[in-house]
Amino acid sequence: MLGRIREAKYIDDSWKYARDFPVLKDSVFYNHDSMTGGKFNVFKTVDWIQDNLARVKGYQGIGHIELGLTLTKP
Repeated sequence: MLGRIREAKYIDDSWKYARDFPVLKDSVFYNHDSMTGGKFNVFKTVDWIQDNLARVKGYQGIGHIELGLTLTKP
């Protein structure tokens, strides 16, 4: 099977955890200003997620990718 990716879109699911973990709103994934002076940079955000959210029962991540695909040779 061979195909092509037409589009890829990141879907933010961090809102599922933001109420129980308000500090998540300061993360680079939630706060787009974090790259330019926000409270968490990308490395601190990933470390915090690994130390806190990854241990939550049923944790499935803070986002996912939706792909638009076309099969060219089924």
